[in-house]
Amino acid sequence: MKSETISLQVHEANSHTIQFHKHFGFVQTGVDLFSVREGSHRVLTLGLTPARLV
Repeated sequence: MKSETISLQVHEANSHTIQFHKHFGFVQTGVDLFSVREGSHRVLTLGLTPARLV
């Protein structure tokens, strides 16, 4: 069986969205910088594995 992970990135200041996804089993798997014209912003990477989907 192929194991896959659903991943998404959320701005670190977006606490409502972070808590929403954690409620459904997402866990933080990393931190990245998202570059835009004005500079960069820290984003959290959240992941959900198939075992948590069941």
